[in-house]
Amino acid sequence: MVVRREKLFGSNGERFFVGFRNIKTANLLDIIKENYLFMPRSDVEQNPEYKQIIPYILFITPNRKIFLYKRLAGSEARLQERYSIGIGGHINPIDSNACNILVAGMKRELNEEVEHDAESYKLCGFLNLEQTSVDRVHFGAVFVVKGKSVKVKEKENIEGELVDIGEARKFYNLMEDWSKVVYDALIRGEIDA
Repeated sequence: MVVRREKLFGSNGERFFVGFRNIKTANLLDIIKENYLFMPRSDVEQNPEYKQIIPYILFITPNRKIFLYKRLAGSEARLQERYSIGIGGHINPIDSNACNILVAGMKRELNEEVEHDAESYKLCGFLNLEQTSVDRVHFGAVFVVKGKSVKVKEKENIEGELVDIGEARKFYNLMEDWSKVVYDALIRGEIDA
């Protein structure tokens, strides 16, 4: 699932931002819903005219623990040995049958990656980075999913555990860039956890 950069950010870049924006300050949900289309990944992976919309899911418990995981050797090469607080993945045509395609994609990705007891979910904001060629073609829809337990399914690709939000800071320098930006927003109180 992609949205043309010009449609997402405006023809004059009036909605453009870098970093995290809370849903209250950057509500792009309607723009995404009205302008998305599906294209082969091979056509958009190197094409910055399109942004691939990625649900980025924070799993947080009622006692403020967050799911932190490390990508192992079997995972995507550019993310190996990096830590993350966000579970994410691409939205596919199979998700388009739902009323809310972002929520459908988020739920499917969450269920593919982990076993969980999610009690609620909420779209909190959006994430955009532009530093790398990978960043320039991806755009995050940041969700908070609340529950009490979560376990890794693909143990050959990732290992993870629930840690106190403050304790996750120890892994900050080893986190992927999206996780650093979202973690900072979480600590600043921009994400309702």
